[in-house]
Amino acid sequence: MTDKNKSKNTASFGHDALCAQLVNRLNAQFKEPKRNIEPSLVIGLFGEWGSGKSHLLNLIEKHYDESDECKNSVTIPIAFNPWRFEKEDHLIIPLMKTTELALKAYANKKEHWLKEAASDVQGVIVNMVDDTARLCAVSVIAFVANLKVGLSSTQLLDGDKIVKTYQHYADKKQKEDTEAEKKAAEESKIFDDLNSLYFNFHHKLKKAIGHDKKEQDAPKINLLFLIDDIDRCLPEKAVEMLESIKLFLDVEGCAFVLAVDDEVVERGIIHRYRDYLFQKNDTNFNKTAPPITGAEYLEKIIHLPFRLPLPTEHEIRTF
Repeated sequence: MTDKNKSKNTASFGHDALCAQLVNRLNAQFKEPKRNIEPSLVIGLFGEWGSGKSHLLNLIEKHYDESDECKNSVTIPIAFNPWRFEKEDHLIIPLMKTTELALKAYANKKEHWLKEAASDVQGVIVNMVDDTARLCAVSVIAFVANLKVGLSSTQLLDGDKIVKTYQHYADKKQKEDTEAEKKAAEESKIFDDLNSLYFNFHHKLKKAIGHDKKEQDAPKINLLFLIDDIDRCLPEKAVEMLESIKLFLDVEGCAFVLAVDDEVVERGIIHRYRDYLFQKNDTNFNKTAPPITGAEYLEKIIHLPFRLPLPTEHEIRTF
């Protein structure tokens, strides 16, 4: 055995085989989205800090990132670390910005597809990636406009930056006259469009990635979100991250692999429902409990739970 192969085998702790299994399950989901009860697939990697969750996520990302095969669909990995954006008002905003940047990077990397065969399915997919990136960029503005509490539409749309950004990504209209009446009409129209995007984001995203088409061989994009370090977030932020997935991204063609420590979610559930604690009758005494436990909550969010096995003594000694 060469030093290179020896290093690969001893450092993986069996994760190469686990990665292959998870990739097979993800590919099956993308090929037949209807096999899942819900539109998207959510896989939970359970384990304590240091159990290797990040390493396994990196292996999955590397597998898809290095794939250059394109028949009628591609899977784009999007790595997101919510802990870095914990101070944001809502984690869906940096998540969509990260998605936009990942899509742009993917399109740039696949420029050779356009040069080689601009008219075939590869060129179509690259153009779809560009369109989806623009949708994500505009959705950031829509989410800000609708999630910011206590601001009126005039305050939200008063900045030239927001108006110009929306115009650039939405329809690239030329700059309108700056008369007061036209400006007010423009702002009203933009606010209506942002509201529409916010409430119809599922439909628009599904259309952008091609999963609204019934033809099986139609070009499609699959978005694979690899979300790490949820257990480093404050408990309420960890719950917010999970809720964002169900609220905004539960769409065919999307899948999620989440690195989760169940104890953090349990604390988040207790914090989220702290005002709704009720008396739970036990055999010997009464105690307070939230209306839903962390385990019950995760069961509703995560379709395929997977607890990382501890490394064997032999693996540890070899490493």
